Amino acid sequence: LLTFALTVVFDLVVAIGVGMLITVVLFMKTVSEETEVRGWKYYCDEDSEVTHLRELPASVRVYEINGPMFFGMTDRISDISVKEFTKYLIIRMRGVPSLDSTGMNALENLYGYCRENGVDLIFSHANEQPMKTMRRAGFVDLVGEDHFRANIDDAIAYARQLLDEEEAKA
Repeated sequence: LLTFALTVVFDLVVAIGVGMLITVVLFMKTVSEETEVRGWKYYCDEDSEVTHLRELPASVRVYEINGPMFFGMTDRISDISVKEFTKYLIIRMRGVPSLDSTGMNALENLYGYCRENGVDLIFSHANEQPMKTMRRAGFVDLVGEDHFRANIDDAIAYARQLLDEEEAKA
């Protein structure tokens, strides 16, 4: 209806331009609402009725990101927090099909937050396009190639290995 009204008042070129702009804005709003960042429920949590989850060391936290990581959702990354006893934060990215520069910036900010709090980041199942973007930005080198694991079980085993190495040193 807006495109029709603009065609009558102005001309078809203006109407199509405004219509395309509105479509792009609505598309980005819809896509950004699909992206979610959530922490895992742990079977030892007070309000958890789930008993079939993986057992994790107390100092390991897991957050899962689902949906594209672009400028419309970067504020959700800042919702990730660590507790004072957290040593390793696993970011599960199997549901992230794409990552842009603002999403990359949000991950760099998360890395800085973790460094300030003495927490090491471990990434699980980064898909091809996000991994390519992280490599190009130098993020993989910053975090460490060995902190990018093929799947969640491998990431949890790696965190346990690092915890065991810390205990052996102490």
